[in-house]
Amino acid sequence: MTLKTILTLSATFAASAVLLPYTATAQISGQDSDTAQLQKISYQPISDASIEAEIESSVIKGEHDAMLNETYGDGVAQAFRAAYAINVMSPLWSESSAKQLVKAVSIMEDQGTVNSTVESEAKDALESRFEGKTAQQRAQGDMALSMTYIHLEDLRHAPDAQTSEMATPRLANLDEHLFSTAQSGKGDESSEFNSF
Repeated sequence: MTLKTILTLSATFAASAVLLPYTATAQISGQDSDTAQLQKISYQPISDASIEAEIESSVIKGEHDAMLNETYGDGVAQAFRAAYAINVMSPLWSESSAKQLVKAVSIMEDQGTVNSTVESEAKDALESRFEGKTAQQRAQGDMALSMTYIHLEDLRHAPDAQTSEMATPRLANLDEHLFSTAQSGKGDESSEFNSF
């Protein structure tokens, strides 16, 4: 797939969004629930453009670079940034693909492959991505899902304890894998999560 095709598809997807996520705030007064009155409701749309701007700002500043490179090795931060660049700084994770990722983490936690902290962080990232009250929370949720994916890929490609040899090159083509896996859940229940 060429960069031009990816950019065209990304623009088409963004333009086809019919509903914007909305948050509602309400102030209620009264002594108890029977006498409570709704005083004010204000809707604050969180536009895709504002989420994209938050992702772009974070990626350009390299907010996650040190942690990614320190934890997973040189070049991982570059792959992380490249995955978002491929998607023109739009969120990578659809609700479906994010739920599939969290399900994969839950299965791995049940098997003892990851600890409960990873599962909890993945669930928090899912909630932030789709229910966050600000564009920054939603952007950070998307990037946290991407970092969870990177963690799972790192585990999957860890050296074999008996041979100390890598099964496959460690995190090779990570940017392409991250992008394609996050996109795989958009309208499709089959995904690369079966390989975890």
